[in-house]
Parts: sequence; C-alpha cells; structure tokens
Amino acid sequence: SRRMNPWLLAALFVLAVAALARLIRAVVRMLRAARLCDVPLRPRQQIEFPTAGKFVLCVEGPRFTPRFRKLRFELRQPGGAEIAGHGILFRTVASGLSRARVTLRTYDLPMAGRYELAIHGLEPQHIDAPEHTVVFMRPHLARTVLLAIGITLASCLAISSLVFFLLSVLPTAAAID
Repeated sequence: SRRMNPWLLAALFVLAVAALARLIRAVVRMLRAARLCDVPLRPRQQIEFPTAGKFVLCVEGPRFTPRFRKLRFELRQPGGAEIAGHGILFRTVASGLSRARVTLRTYDLPMAGRYELAIHGLEPQHIDAPEHTVVFMRPHLARTVLLAIGITLASCLAISSLVFFLLSVLPTAAAID
C-alpha cells in the first residue's frame, strides 16, 4: 500500500493546531463582545441599554449556587410598561471550575435607553450577594454552536494527523506470533 508523506502529515497537524487556536480565541472574543453588562442582585435597579434589539438575561455565580432558585425577573420600560420576556427552551450553561452562567430569558427591547430590572423572590440575605450577578448579553447561540463544531473538527484533524505522522515515522513493532 502507498504511504502518506510524513512531512505532509506534520504540516497538516501544525495547520490544525493553528486553526484550533484561532477558533478558541474567536470564542473568547465573541463572549467578551456579547456581554453587555452585569449587575448585582438587587430588588430594583436601572440598566442602560445602548441599542434596541434582542438581549439575553443570564445569571452568574458559583457552581451549584441555590441563590437563583425561585427568582422571577421583570424588565420595565421608562414609562413603566413591562417588556415581555420569553423563557429559553434550551438553556445554555457556560461553566468553569468555580463559576457558571445560565441563560434564562430573552427580551426584545423596542428602543435604547434606561430600563428598570426588578427581581422578585429575592431574600434579604441574598441582596448584593458577592460573586452573584445578573448578566445581559447579546444573543450568540448560533455562532457558539458553529465555533464548537469548528473546534471539534480541528481537534479531530490535529489528533488524526498526529497519530498518522507518528505511525509513519516510528519503526513498527515486531509482530508476536
């Protein structure tokens, strides 16, 4: 059988690792750009939205925190009219070793400006709880899925090219009969 050139496999490995690094940097940049603001847990507060459009309400805190249970969020326009929030069917969870962020609701804001966020069900001892925040982000689910697929494909290509490179340059072991 015909063997593949090992240096072609090495070049493919380097290209796949470079693509993987660029995709991971793109995820980090996208998440930073999508994050609009984060505010502490308070019964009522004003939030300034720079543009109209869709926004996602998330909660962020230590992993497995019980502080967000039973909370109900209400967003109101400057005139007092409530903005209808829509529950998210497939909530996304972004978590690290110690922190997690969960998407809860989406809002379609009719205009830029100051809105009032009310949090109902907040117990007094949880007001301004350290490391617990409400985060507003721009929607980014579709791009996140595409980047995750790209990362998976680049990882598979890097691993495959590395394995085939090593198989082509390392002497094969003698077969035991």
